[in-house]
Amino acid sequence: MFFLFAGLMVSGWIWVYGMFQLHFSDSRPYKEQLEQLSQVLERQQLKTLVAKEQINDFRQQVGTVLSQFLEKNKGEKGYPLRKLASIITSPQGDKIREHISGVLFERAKEKFRQGNYREANRLFVKVITDYSFSIHVTESYFLFAEGQFQLAQLEDCVKTIERMVDLFPGSELTGLALVRMGQVFEIQHRPEEAIEIYKTVLRSFPQHAVASQAARSLRSVDL
Repeated sequence: MFFLFAGLMVSGWIWVYGMFQLHFSDSRPYKEQLEQLSQVLERQQLKTLVAKEQINDFRQQVGTVLSQFLEKNKGEKGYPLRKLASIITSPQGDKIREHISGVLFERAKEKFRQGNYREANRLFVKVITDYSFSIHVTESYFLFAEGQFQLAQLEDCVKTIERMVDLFPGSELTGLALVRMGQVFEIQHRPEEAIEIYKTVLRSFPQHAVASQAARSLRSVDL
């Protein structure tokens, strides 16, 4: 009797284990569903942040109008409006915009890493044009130029790098972008101009990463 009971118990556990394996052996559909849900959640969060920014922009506009109006209504009578203006122009909006720019930038970098340069560049342009105050703007320009290079948009790439020189002349990323410009000139069979670019980088950018790339590119120019 004992052996019969033990056999039934073992059979039961084997059945339970088999069902467990059947249910969890292929987790790919669940991973795909989870990834899709994560993407939906990310989009919804971004929409919420954008809505908050739009509300903040409206508040800023109202605050500006109130400030102009208060110039004509000083004294005790203008106190309620001054209090309202101080609330409306809260610095909280700057934090929201910076956060949104960071979210967009990270999404753009992910697209860039995936090789989806067109979508990445669309997002980099949005960071550059809509959030020009952001700490991510310099790197957005750099990766935008890299995306243009990968898409063989060589003339546009050169224009973007020239814009970087105007805006961020001392940035290490600008130096690296100039090395890329030299490589564009080599592709376009303009070796003399490429050499001048590399020499300019060596003179103007002492950073080791930049200088070493410029020196290496200079040595490899085929005249």
